[in-house]
Amino acid sequence: MNKLKRYFENGEIITEFDKDAFEISVKQVIIGGYDKKDKEDPKQVTFVLKNESKVNYEDYLQTRGDISQKIYR
Repeated sequence: MNKLKRYFENGEIITEFDKDAFEISVKQVIIGGYDKKDKEDPKQVTFVLKNESKVNYEDYLQTRGDISQKIYR
């Protein structure tokens, strides 16, 4: 839990998979969904967090900028 707290407090970008952080925060991963026009979109990835909030990866990228550009510069 302390490791996850440090990530949030310092605004660290996690550049590799952290199993502990994932298991502490993620309840479920949903693959696939529907776009804004109610058309099936198998590429959607949604994370349901333990506090019941949902994070759609594409929405996250639009609000935070493309994180891959920040990591690989």
